[in-house]
Amino acid sequence: MKKNTIIAITSIIVLIILVAFIFTTLPFTPTQQEYTSTTPTITQTITTTTTTTTLIETTTTITPITTTTVTTTTTSKQEIEQEHILYKKILVGVAYHALENTPESWRKDLLLMRDLGFNTIRIFYVAPSNIVLSSPYGLKYKYDKLEQFLSLACEMNFSVIVTIHYTLPDWMWERGFVMEDQNGELLPTSFPNIFNPKVRSFIETFFEKTVNVTKNYGCIVAYNIVNEPHYPENMYWGNRLADYSSYAIDAFIEWARNKYGIDISPDEIPRPRSDVWTTWSLSREFITKWILWRQFHIEALSNFTQDLAEIVRSIDPGKPIIINIMPWWLWSQGAYSSTSPYYSYNPADIMGLDIYPIETTSEWITLSYDIMMSIHPDKEIALMEINCKDGYPSEEQILRWISAALQYGAKAIIWFEWDDMFHYMDGGYYGLVDPYKQPKQQYYKLKKVLALLNHLEDYLVDIGKYYRSYKYDAGVIYSEYNNLFIVSDWIWARSYLYACTTISYTLGYKPYFIYDGITVNGFTNEIPWSLPVIFAPATYFVSNKTMSYLLKYVENGGVLIADAFFAKWIINGDQKVFQKLFGVTRTGKYIMHNPMDYSTEHTLGIVSIALGNKTYRLVLGPDFDYINVTSNDVEALGAYHGHPVVTIKKYGKGYAVYIATSLRHSWRNIYWKEFLESLLLKLGCNNRSYFPEILFMLREKHSRILYMEPGTDKYNELVALIDNVYRELDLLLQENKSLESILLLLNK
Repeated sequence: MKKNTIIAITSIIVLIILVAFIFTTLPFTPTQQEYTSTTPTITQTITTTTTTTTLIETTTTITPITTTTVTTTTTSKQEIEQEHILYKKILVGVAYHALENTPESWRKDLLLMRDLGFNTIRIFYVAPSNIVLSSPYGLKYKYDKLEQFLSLACEMNFSVIVTIHYTLPDWMWERGFVMEDQNGELLPTSFPNIFNPKVRSFIETFFEKTVNVTKNYGCIVAYNIVNEPHYPENMYWGNRLADYSSYAIDAFIEWARNKYGIDISPDEIPRPRSDVWTTWSLSREFITKWILWRQFHIEALSNFTQDLAEIVRSIDPGKPIIINIMPWWLWSQGAYSSTSPYYSYNPADIMGLDIYPIETTSEWITLSYDIMMSIHPDKEIALMEINCKDGYPSEEQILRWISAALQYGAKAIIWFEWDDMFHYMDGGYYGLVDPYKQPKQQYYKLKKVLALLNHLEDYLVDIGKYYRSYKYDAGVIYSEYNNLFIVSDWIWARSYLYACTTISYTLGYKPYFIYDGITVNGFTNEIPWSLPVIFAPATYFVSNKTMSYLLKYVENGGVLIADAFFAKWIINGDQKVFQKLFGVTRTGKYIMHNPMDYSTEHTLGIVSIALGNKTYRLVLGPDFDYINVTSNDVEALGAYHGHPVVTIKKYGKGYAVYIATSLRHSWRNIYWKEFLESLLLKLGCNNRSYFPEILFMLREKHSRILYMEPGTDKYNELVALIDNVYRELDLLLQENKSLESILLLLNK
């Protein structure tokens, strides 16, 4: 090689080293595109023993730039109030991917939202994955686009709910940063490892920086902390149970030792290969460890969201915190997903529900709200996401869902979502507009429904307030142990749902859900001993502590009605208390059918049951528990293959009733309703408000309007009837009078 060439190469290398030295020693000034915010910075390093990835945040001072303002027609607050449906009292809006949409599309989108009747935008969502960038100079936090959108939303007089999520950037998808399943496989970055203190610190710092930006915008009315905080669901992630990382295991071992004095080695932690409990070996030792393992994760996730909520409150005080979860976590998958109506909502001021019902009649919404309000009576509620899984709900479904939420006191109704750009999330085409920003059919459906509900605004809001404060007529056992062991087994979940609809809509009781929560020793909310009746439907797993409560309740004069699934497995107990209470023993033989098959109505036949002066011919099945009477003071009603269908035992001052089939069947059978009403009358606990039944019937009347031609005599008559019912209901509630007369009006 020639000498000149060597000298030239050497000079270039020296120059490169010199430039690198200058850039690494002088303060780094970002370009306009790189700017994010003037919020303070915190030095932080995230490392793991298995990787060499290092995340270093720069500590240099960043000079703010002037953000570009999107021009729009200024509209006064008063003008907006006149245009908006339910504006004065309810937040009605939509989830919007503001950061993923372009600034050029924002104005058009917001004008379309206003035309539809929305007054609120839920920014879905702000997270490290769309804010934090990695560069050779450290982490960059880009908030300029968020601030630009907030300026526009405030200018156009929209209320804004900011969802701050914890999804990590893809470049953090490494062992130690995200959760690991029971097989040691990593989960996506939407499931960060909250037990790694460096990851936790990174997320907390992100929340601090974000709220220091958003606190300056007056149109922000609430913060939604972590969209649906949970662990993986089996329906999307297969049989992946998390978190089995070394960080989680170490934290669990310490937690079990400190809280319960139990020493567990890493090898003793349950690692079932399937989430179907019937494939497990349900030994007492396994059950204890499984309860501990899931309770630990439920508490840990709740404590983490609590920490994040406190960060937000400390920086932007006075703004309510919303936590939103899915209803099927209440009915079936809660403990498995590390969610709980008690623990998940602890950090919240407002309890949010995200619902994509497969049924039409809104049971999931109202019964979920009843559970939430029973456990947290002092917290407000909101419908944070609503749509069908396919994104094409009917007008009737939309009307029922929104009516139900308002009747039960929801403070916000948020549609999911605005456009179809992100339909890939779980296969649904949820958008009100298509990717080209053209309104779809559901845009006009929703607009029609909101217009229809407009004249009922005051009634609906007032009824919601009354319902929250109205007395409870009956108790319902809510077992979180069912969620823990049944997991995705919908047999009992469906049975429980239909049984609860029987109690609320068919019999007319306002239910108080008695929470049988997951702990080794059992945990429950306060049982109102004055309740005339407690139902225990589809409660296969129940704690010994709750059984003791029920024994005391019946002994003191209460009435307990249980069905064929009740207390098959008593945590930390045995069947002796069941036998003592009901005066029957189980033979071990039972018939059970999967209710997911809706194509055929399955029954075991018809049985005759005499009660009082009447004989009821009841459809039986498809579930039946073969029991034998063991006490002389048990009254047996009806028989199937020589075994009683219903038993009544006097215990202390009260009664324990066992129905050897599922209560869910009475929802579809008018004769079961009549039989249950006669049974309740016989036992002296037939007094009920009919409040849930009345609200259900009103939703039926709402939906009938959709199928009538506006302006016709029948249309006007029905609208007048609905107005009259709401007016009469309002007066009766104000005067604390019986609501039974409302049923006569509704049956006209």
